[in-house]
Amino acid sequence: MRLILFRHGPAGQRDASLWADDSLRPLTAKGARRTEAAARGLFRESRRWDLILTSPYRRARETADIVARVLRCGRLEESSELVPDGDRAALVRRLSGEAEGARIVVVGHEPSLGEILGEFCAAPGAYLPLRKAGAACVEFEAEVAPGSGRLRWLLLPRQLRRLGSGKEDVC
Repeated sequence: MRLILFRHGPAGQRDASLWADDSLRPLTAKGARRTEAAARGLFRESRRWDLILTSPYRRARETADIVARVLRCGRLEESSELVPDGDRAALVRRLSGEAEGARIVVVGHEPSLGEILGEFCAAPGAYLPLRKAGAACVEFEAEVAPGSGRLRWLLLPRQLRRLGSGKEDVC
C-alpha cells in the first residue's frame, strides 16, 4: 500500500465569534489556492489514486475535495478516525481493509497526522510534523501496522507546489 498523509490547507484563524464550533472553520481563499497547487505535486507523484479518506471537519473536507478534483479520484470518504484525537487503532483497521497495493490519501490535522506518521514509520510516541498543505508518503510491504511503514518522502507545502508547477528540483 502507498499512503499519503496530507495536512489540511491554511484555514481561518480560530475565532469563537465566527465559528463557535472549530470543526466549521473553513480554508481561506489563499489556503484553497495553495492547497490546489500542492495537490498538483501529488498528481506528479502518481496518476492513480484509489481512495481519499478525510476528517469531516470543514477545512479538511474542503482540502480533500480539492485533492480529489486535482487527482481525479472519485472515491472520497469521511472518516471520524481522522478528527483531532481520533481513534488510531480504528484507522489502522480501516486502512488494512483496503486492497493490497491500494493508493490512498488521508487528509487530517496536526498533531494527529504527525503522530500517525511517526508511529507508522518508527514507534509509538514518535512524531513527524506536517505543515499545512504538506504531505508525507509511507509505503507498506505487507500489513498496515505501527512500525511497518517505510517513509518514502516528506515534503513541505512549497516543495509540493514547486513539484506541481513542473519544476523538477524540489529541494
